[in-house]
Amino acid sequence: MTEWSNGEKDPSVSLNRFSRWELYLYIAIVALGLVALAIVFWFPPLEHRFYPRCAFHDLTGLHCPGCGGFRAWHNLLNGQILSALRMNALAVTLLPGLVAWLFYQRFWFHKGDFWTLQASPRMHLLMAGLVIAFGFLRNIPLFPFNWLAP
Repeated sequence: MTEWSNGEKDPSVSLNRFSRWELYLYIAIVALGLVALAIVFWFPPLEHRFYPRCAFHDLTGLHCPGCGGFRAWHNLLNGQILSALRMNALAVTLLPGLVAWLFYQRFWFHKGDFWTLQASPRMHLLMAGLVIAFGFLRNIPLFPFNWLAP
């Protein structure tokens, strides 16, 4: 591996950028993700009781930002995009973007150890604000906010 003029190693030169355990961990994460997607695809959440219930909804009667997420993903995986958006628009739009961002971070900006991710505090605040705003707005029982409730 060559070094740049500032003493850092050039990550583009090495073909073996990840250790063996990191590679196994990536494979395990992808395999578990595919198994989870297969379960959600074949087992509708309304018909099977092994899906976790929302404790926030059970206690308060309000919808948390994640309520309807499993139903949304089941509908999305079965090609029912509008129905998926109706169940949980945030889960349908945000989760794929988050997964893409994680892969982008790991494979194009691999710096430090396996768990190090590069994100600004502004990005964290933006994501937290988006989730909180969605959770608040979907509980307003007025048009058009009632469309956000599952």
